[in-house]
Amino acid sequence: MPGMPDFQYDVFLSYSSADKPRVRRLAQRLSEAAGLHVWFDEWVIQPGDDIFLAVERGLQASRTLVLCLSPKALGSDWVTLERSAALFRDPANTRRRFIPILLTDCNLPDTLRRYKYVDYRDESEVSFEQLLRSCSPQEEQRISSVETAKSLNSVPSVECITGSPQFDSQSTTSLTSALSDSSRGLTRLETKIQANRYVLEDLVRPVVKRLVPDVPRWCFGGVRRKIVRDAVWGMIDLEPHEVLILNTPLFQRLRGISQTGFTYFVYPCAVHSRFEHSLGALCLSGRVIDALMKRHGQAICTRAQQLTVRLAALLHDISHCVFSHVSEPVYGQDRRVKAAREKLRALFPLERRKKLIGAAEVITYAILTSKRFRRFFEQVRKAVGEHVLPKDVDLADVARLIVGLPPKDAPNHLFLVQIINGPFDIDKLDYQARDGYFTGIRIPVDIERLLASMCVFPVNNELNLAIDHRGIAPIEQLLFNRMMLYDSVYHHHKNRAAVQLFKTAVNSPEKLPLEWLLRHDEYDFYGCKRTPSKLKPLIERLRKRDLPFRAVVIHPTTINRENTVNRHSNTVNPLPENEVWGRIMSMNFSADPKDKEMTSRWVAEVKSAINEELEGKVKFYVDFPDPPGFIELQQGTYVWYSDDNYVPMEHVFPITSALNSYAQQCKYRTYVFADREMREKVAAAAYKVLKKKGVQLNQEAFRLAQLDPQVIARLAGEAIPPRLSP
Repeated sequence: MPGMPDFQYDVFLSYSSADKPRVRRLAQRLSEAAGLHVWFDEWVIQPGDDIFLAVERGLQASRTLVLCLSPKALGSDWVTLERSAALFRDPANTRRRFIPILLTDCNLPDTLRRYKYVDYRDESEVSFEQLLRSCSPQEEQRISSVETAKSLNSVPSVECITGSPQFDSQSTTSLTSALSDSSRGLTRLETKIQANRYVLEDLVRPVVKRLVPDVPRWCFGGVRRKIVRDAVWGMIDLEPHEVLILNTPLFQRLRGISQTGFTYFVYPCAVHSRFEHSLGALCLSGRVIDALMKRHGQAICTRAQQLTVRLAALLHDISHCVFSHVSEPVYGQDRRVKAAREKLRALFPLERRKKLIGAAEVITYAILTSKRFRRFFEQVRKAVGEHVLPKDVDLADVARLIVGLPPKDAPNHLFLVQIINGPFDIDKLDYQARDGYFTGIRIPVDIERLLASMCVFPVNNELNLAIDHRGIAPIEQLLFNRMMLYDSVYHHHKNRAAVQLFKTAVNSPEKLPLEWLLRHDEYDFYGCKRTPSKLKPLIERLRKRDLPFRAVVIHPTTINRENTVNRHSNTVNPLPENEVWGRIMSMNFSADPKDKEMTSRWVAEVKSAINEELEGKVKFYVDFPDPPGFIELQQGTYVWYSDDNYVPMEHVFPITSALNSYAQQCKYRTYVFADREMREKVAAAAYKVLKKKGVQLNQEAFRLAQLDPQVIARLAGEAIPPRLSP
């Protein structure tokens, strides 16, 4: 909404210290149940902070002040000061900047009786929902929309989840349900609580306002093509409009986002960033398109589609945050991201709605379809001319390719999606070659052979990307390369220890808000000046490489056989030695989100039980890494022999067997970590808990962690069995 300010917090809680327990519950409820960003002094003000200055900044950065009324609050000078500041900003309270709620019976002064309050004395669901509707960001936007609706004749409509509301002379549509009409494929989703109907424009507006300029930054010598030398792919050609996008602060931020998270703790040269990875993906997208046009002719895709694919490759990682995928589960918990993901999922056909859409992809979609970025893109088009960037190159199509949807005007061209988001897409091709190069691990990537074997063929009236029979060997290379990288790099125990240290410290969006993550990079994170003060102990440990140590190592050789399951099942059953563990691993390796959720629930139960065993006095970390994504190769790769003869990759190469082999041959490992001096105590507690849950560890589980099994047995109060011979 033009003219509306951006706020860091949705709610500022003003209260008396006598009411702190009740207000603390309210703050947690607003934050966790509703996803609002709450300014609560106990969470924000740190020892040594200037309280007056912190309160003043909090009031300026908050959209709504919630005044918690009680006899003690009415007699508090702080509450009076905060209330006066809020009313000074908006004396008539036309934008609901000030919401009184009644905690306890009290005599209201005349200055407050004029305002309707929320009766929160019983803390009921009804009163809580009434409060949510009053103080949610959408309520201010709805009021502002009503005020400005008469002056708006039309609003640009772009197929995006950040779409603007449609106004007419009869009614005004709230921004919380403003999605594009059904002719463009979007579906209105019903939610239980009105306040949860977030429009992602609210989320990305502060980011694009700060990082996307109004007009492109001109290059010295005018707008022209450029050439960049890359360590992996050699010379990369950049179109003039790609240069202007690359020069934005939004894209330059990727220089400070490491490609492989914390792997530089193990491989010192693995300090490459998302910036060069995005350039590599751009290079490969052009080479894939050239290969397909050489094979099928120029008519396989239009000039606009070629440029759209290149832009999608360049921008596909634009929203990645500190340490890349390490921080993604943190902001993936944000309720706004979850709601937006469901809205995006509704765009897919029913048979593809189980597709996993990453939190970073959701936010990338929102950024690219935001008003400011669209305006900037039109300025880029104006700068380079429509002969360079044609009018039919649409940002909405770029965003659709990134999340896995075909362009609006070519819904059957799935191969355009699969170049960006598919079983052997340009993202995977680049990161395998790049990560192998910078870690020093020699892995072959026969990119020339793979490009020569790529083709497009129809399946169920859709054009799919496939390989011919000559390309089977390069696909097998990609499969084995991924196994090697996961085993040696991504799942290295020191890397996993650093990941768990980060995730445990930053276990909720409130500790490292998404707005902060999208604005800053790892230089800011380690610099401490702009990082939330609660995270400084974590930063110091990471800076000094003070990482947890292994206490327990779990894989097939460290679990004794009990209740053996069927070895001849056709389903993916990675660990067939122990029935309980095999079932958990089968769900963990599954592509079904429900199975993933059940695995997470089981892991949470194990953590809780170990914590109880340790009486909550010892820090520990349970690590269940995500397995390699082999399932997508199994489900989405076709081998083409002739026009009417094509088969799934599984019929040519046994991917399921490869996946089973990866786990059964001890490539996939899970860990329990602890600080050095507490490893034995944590190991003993983990042994007892896992045994109760049906997972019998043997002595090898502790030897691999460089611990003495006899010491663990003494602490556990029972003998630990040796490893059984195969």
